[in-house]
Amino acid sequence: MRLLSLCVLAGLVMFAAASAHADWRTDLSLAEQPNHVLQVWGPERFSVGHGEGAYLFVDGGVVRSIDGGSSIASASTYYQQPENCFISVSLDPGGLRSAVGADGRSCGPNGQPIESTLTGYDMRLKHAQDGGAVAVVNFGGTTGRLVYVSNRSAYDSAPFYAVPMDSSLLRSLSGVLGVARVDSTVYALLGTTTDNSGVYWIDLNLSSWMEYRTQTGLPPAIVQAIDVFPVREPAKPPAPYAVVGTQHALLQGSLASVEPIRPVLQFENDAGVLDVSMNVGAGSSAGQGFGMAIVALADGSRQVMSPLPMPSATKAGTVWRLRSVPESVANAPLKAVACAEASYCVFSADKAGGGNLFIYTNDAGPELAVTVSDGGVVDAGSSGTETVVMLDEGGRYQLSFAANDPDGDPVLVTSAGPPGGATGGWTAVRDARQQPGDPELWDVTTAPACETRSLGSFTVSASDGLARHEAHETVKVYVRHSRPPEPPTVVFADGGTIPSSGALGELIPGGPPLALRMAGGGTTAAGCVLHPKWEPLFSGTGVPSLKLEGATAVITPPDMFCSPTAGSFGFQLSVTDDGGLSSSRTFNVSMAPWGRPNAVFGAGSEDPLKAGEARILEPLRPLHVCMDGTSPEPEVATRWSVALSDGGVPGDGLTFREEGGRFVVETQDCIDADLVVSAQHHLVSDEDLTGPVSEHRMSVRTELKDFAAGSFLLEPEVDPSGGLRVGVKSDLNCPERRGLDATVWLERQDGSPLREPVTVPMGETWEVPLGTGCGRPVVLKGFMEDDVGQRSAVRQQEVATHRVDVGLAPFSEEPSLVARCGEPARVTLTQTFPPGTCQTPEVTWTREEDEGPALEQEVLSGATVSLATRDTRLDSLVGRSVVMRVTASASPDNEASQLLTLPITVDPFVKVRRRTELPAASETGLVGVSVELINTTPCEVSGVSYVERLEGLTYVEGSAKFDGQPIEATWESGALTVTGLTLAGDAAGKLTYVARPHLVGDRRMEGDAWLGGELISLRDDPGPEPDPGCGCSGSGSGPVLFALGALVAAVRRRRARPTVRS
Repeated sequence: MRLLSLCVLAGLVMFAAASAHADWRTDLSLAEQPNHVLQVWGPERFSVGHGEGAYLFVDGGVVRSIDGGSSIASASTYYQQPENCFISVSLDPGGLRSAVGADGRSCGPNGQPIESTLTGYDMRLKHAQDGGAVAVVNFGGTTGRLVYVSNRSAYDSAPFYAVPMDSSLLRSLSGVLGVARVDSTVYALLGTTTDNSGVYWIDLNLSSWMEYRTQTGLPPAIVQAIDVFPVREPAKPPAPYAVVGTQHALLQGSLASVEPIRPVLQFENDAGVLDVSMNVGAGSSAGQGFGMAIVALADGSRQVMSPLPMPSATKAGTVWRLRSVPESVANAPLKAVACAEASYCVFSADKAGGGNLFIYTNDAGPELAVTVSDGGVVDAGSSGTETVVMLDEGGRYQLSFAANDPDGDPVLVTSAGPPGGATGGWTAVRDARQQPGDPELWDVTTAPACETRSLGSFTVSASDGLARHEAHETVKVYVRHSRPPEPPTVVFADGGTIPSSGALGELIPGGPPLALRMAGGGTTAAGCVLHPKWEPLFSGTGVPSLKLEGATAVITPPDMFCSPTAGSFGFQLSVTDDGGLSSSRTFNVSMAPWGRPNAVFGAGSEDPLKAGEARILEPLRPLHVCMDGTSPEPEVATRWSVALSDGGVPGDGLTFREEGGRFVVETQDCIDADLVVSAQHHLVSDEDLTGPVSEHRMSVRTELKDFAAGSFLLEPEVDPSGGLRVGVKSDLNCPERRGLDATVWLERQDGSPLREPVTVPMGETWEVPLGTGCGRPVVLKGFMEDDVGQRSAVRQQEVATHRVDVGLAPFSEEPSLVARCGEPARVTLTQTFPPGTCQTPEVTWTREEDEGPALEQEVLSGATVSLATRDTRLDSLVGRSVVMRVTASASPDNEASQLLTLPITVDPFVKVRRRTELPAASETGLVGVSVELINTTPCEVSGVSYVERLEGLTYVEGSAKFDGQPIEATWESGALTVTGLTLAGDAAGKLTYVARPHLVGDRRMEGDAWLGGELISLRDDPGPEPDPGCGCSGSGSGPVLFALGALVAAVRRRRARPTVRS
């Protein structure tokens, strides 16, 4: 939004007004005082309303008038051009229409109201150009204003209809409005009395729809003028746009939310807009938008503004300019303005008696001017719409495109030229600071050229909003060749840069040539062809030679330059372009003294080398071409390096040294390597002056001794502590490479194994565990084998060992035989030996007589044995023990023995279930207890004991029964013990008894089954389930019921063994 102070510009406007204005007509006027009614129906056709009627002007004169009387003012006029019918709508009740035709008689809707109920004292009515009208009527009082609309016009006899609106909204309407038809829809914008510049959009096709728009961030202001115009542009839906004038600003925008009404110009010093008229559609893409706005200043004077045409109709009315007007216009109290077709505007002034009508005609179009800065030349072309601009190559200029309109209309200047960037020999960039309406400025840079040629043409346009006034100028730009070519740029053949001094570096006699080429492809930046010429600046023999190979100059050094000092030689390159302008550049090259040394070795130098041998390498003679027996001669040294053929570093087994200019290679056996010896001579006086790098390849290979010809040795050694170490050796070379190992083991003299075979890498030692042999001779055996499976014969030798005492280690846990139903009791035992004692004694196991049940084998041997009883019955095994004597012997005088007692145990296999009962009608309080002992094996077991522990209860003597038969029971210290029970396989035996509960305290019971002193019952169930009272038959106390309470939970207690063992 722009801020404009009209007071500052008032003096300029008055000065401009003093000049002649051939485009203004000021000789028309009314005797009456014009009111707000002013409508232009086309060039030379307009109508004006006043307090007693209205006039129609055609071609500068009054052709028709409507006199409604002294009290009937015109509220609006309409001119139906096809029927030549002029209509004035008065403030009579109903909005009575008066219509006069060309013959002075009535026509059309004469005498008909626009709406019969309309009785307001003030009305504002406006028509859309293609049909449609809106009236805002002030009824006064509490009614306020009403809005009436028609999709046709005041010429149509059909009445207007009221738009339903909220009463508060109606009271806010000010009567200021604008109307436009967009295709089939009529839109209106209604002003309000709110000070936030509030307006309402309405759509005559949607009578109940309205859109309220306000402004924020502006000084308080009321809308005073509105003009609505349709916009139709490609790729956009048609839409109504409006220019709104307020007490402090000009606004512009659309009904569309993407371009809402917004401020585009804000006035200072209490200036405001009285009326505005806006035309679009009469221009083109070069400029759209023409109109006028009346601005009232704080001192009561008036100013006139016009919009700048814009490239898009959507932007019409967004930029405004003050314009000059005739003095009579500037001094008149302008009130209303109306324009048509961007070419004809009428102003009315708020006074009577003449000087109250002014007509502006847009007679003249803009005039274009093209200028150029900094020595550029502008000439008229061959036609009246052509301009020629001539620019020197390589220059910087500013092109200016400006326009002047003789009528004083704002002018938009646009160009269809390149928007920026290089465009065939020049660069043109618009000045980013320019605003719409400013002269268009281009910053231009021309590229070098080799001849005068055209850079292209483009079109510049100027528009005042009227298409037939548009000025179009074709601008042709030329550039002329004025600069000689730059000194040639030369690079090395690989593209490397040559120093600005022209020093090309150093040539080596007999070395590679130096190739130079001119950069840029043989043309200038402008594309001009350059003609190069190379020439030496020296002569003689034994000097570098110059030869051209296409665009490349090749400088070849001589084969030798046997001088202790360097030489210097010059060359020149000149270039001439097609215009005959030329430039040159001088270069020089240095010739190194002596030149490069010869190669150390000849091509393809190589020889084999047996691993373990050495080789001396000597350079070829002569070391340098200048060593021909004459003096002086260059001093030459040699650099040596060695690597593997794959680039790696040589490993162990290889040594290298330099010795008197020669190179010595020494190798160890058992290696294979492909070596590359690199050598290079260099001058001692200049280490950077080197000969070619030479290579000598050496293939180092190992010769393996035949496996069958090798021998295998065993070297046993017994130390005083009894330890045995066995060294394994072979006279075969490269044992590691062969993967050569020895397999060794120990046997007793009878051939039985003593130590299992172990694998020992060749050349290492087998540490035999301490205590092997224990004083007895042992047989050491072994063989050697490589990684391809070749094996030697087995070697053996007898080795005497030192005596080591025999000892027996105790068992870490107490061993036992475990009995199972229908099977012998079994156990597997392994005897170990304490550290430091004999680890390979002979071990025997013997059952002591009359100590436990018989075994399947009474005597066994070996460190690990398995024992099993002959008997398989559980009740004859469980609880008994077997006593074994274990004896370890290394010799008759070196033995140790111990007795080992092995109890016979069994895994628990009896489940215990308990049930308690209480007689339903008993007053004794006795409890009946039933205990089921379930044998989970298929084997019958006799001699079973059962111990029941009671807490909070006392056993009733004589009440115990087993399977319904009385049985002897022992009651002692809260424990009930029964013995001699027999449990059938996979069956249950039932123990019952009666107990008397104590009066106080917890009550608990639990029990265990035993066999031979070994616990055979599984863990108790969590506890008995409550019995609902089924009863239980048997002798003694008879059937009883017992309600479970405190006796439900069984408490785990320490289990006591019975006092009697079977």
